[in-house]
Amino acid sequence: MYLRIFIKSDHAAITLQINSIEDKVRSPSHWMFNSSLLEDDTYIELISSSLEVWLKEFDDIHDKQLLWDLVKYKIRQTTISYSKRKD
Repeated sequence: MYLRIFIKSDHAAITLQINSIEDKVRSPSHWMFNSSLLEDDTYIELISSSLEVWLKEFDDIHDKQLLWDLVKYKIRQTTISYSKRKD
């Protein structure tokens, strides 16, 4: 911690304590797709059936780039969740 003192101040002093980030448990910051899931019939069925639901959910989205980004987001969410349950 760095403390600086000003002699001529009309404000009350404050103390700031900052905990080290080394003490924090970090979650994975980078996710990579495990391509072995492409050989998992259950996963393929899950994504295929979910795709229909997602496309209906995003039916009001007319921007194709936005639609693609939303579908990729849903695929990523579902894949991470599926992978955690599978392990």
